[in-house]
Amino acid sequence: MQIKVLAVFSWMLLLCSCGQYIEENTIFKYPVTTVKIPEITGELKPELYSELDYPCAPFSIISDTIMFAYKPISSSKDDCFFSLVNLNTADTLARVGKRGRGANEMLMPSPFVGIDGEYAYIGENRNPKCYKLNITESIRRKVTVIDDCLELEHYTTFSPFHLSVYQDKLVCFNSMVNSHLNLDGSPFFMVFDLSDGRCIDEFHCFGNIPYDQNPGMIGLVQETLNCSLTMNKQTGQLFFANLLAPQINFLDVNTGDVRGIRFGKKMKLSLTNPYDCFISACSDESRIYAIFDGSESNLLYPSRDGVKLFVFDWDGNVLGQFQLDGYYLSCQIAGDRLLMTDLNKENKLFSISLEEIVSACN
Repeated sequence: MQIKVLAVFSWMLLLCSCGQYIEENTIFKYPVTTVKIPEITGELKPELYSELDYPCAPFSIISDTIMFAYKPISSSKDDCFFSLVNLNTADTLARVGKRGRGANEMLMPSPFVGIDGEYAYIGENRNPKCYKLNITESIRRKVTVIDDCLELEHYTTFSPFHLSVYQDKLVCFNSMVNSHLNLDGSPFFMVFDLSDGRCIDEFHCFGNIPYDQNPGMIGLVQETLNCSLTMNKQTGQLFFANLLAPQINFLDVNTGDVRGIRFGKKMKLSLTNPYDCFISACSDESRIYAIFDGSESNLLYPSRDGVKLFVFDWDGNVLGQFQLDGYYLSCQIAGDRLLMTDLNKENKLFSISLEEIVSACN
């Protein structure tokens, strides 16, 4: 199934045969507070958003009515990485991000894009570029319209797996996982000036991780720190939640201050017995919504029950923790609803009223 393949690519779930263990106290270079994991607040059952089929890959929402969805190119018939889709009708408004080396073409874009007004900012993996795609013109002309291609200042392997736009800045999570080089190090956050691509800040939140020399381990250790992230564009607070540890974190892009909150007993960062934790997150100005798994990673034969939905405020307080009835992979806010995709029901969107979630919180 397409979405299963995409989940492997997007969240970098780990093969469990390498016998590696990382000392946790050498990784996090910021204060992490351990708190008791909260009790389940209740159950929520997302409803089918529509009987129509959608390209349910990692997606973003534009102006509450348009889905910007990624689709990996898997055959010669596919020539574009992204679809712009009408949320009400599921009609494809435009296919954008054509594969190639020419003007307005891309080689290996990240599936996670930054949306700012009528523009989508798309990072090119292994290449220090960011495309500024004009959404309105792309829909009107039915082609990829790139208004600018920023050459991003950098000094190491660049892999902008996640990115967000804040005021006149581009905030990137440089994952390093697509490196073909033997690098020691760890992922870090980079901030670029949107006017000229100049690097204006870096936040090295994690300690140095030695590169593993075992066969097939290129970049694998660095992948343990992959995360979901979402940004409060009013305050510059970046929320990022760990895939392989029950931990949420806050980075102030204005000051560089960072802190973490760990739930329950410490879960060691292990490559031999990893657990999927926070697998997706989205937010508005008041709250953060994050999907939490908590089951043992099984890359080849996943056996998935229902996941949980955490609701936080921007201070990190848990407002509610809800049991869901399916294995939901990703979430985004569209108007007054939370939209989600389900691993077991490909091409279908599910939704919950934000009012229902908030009213059920503690």
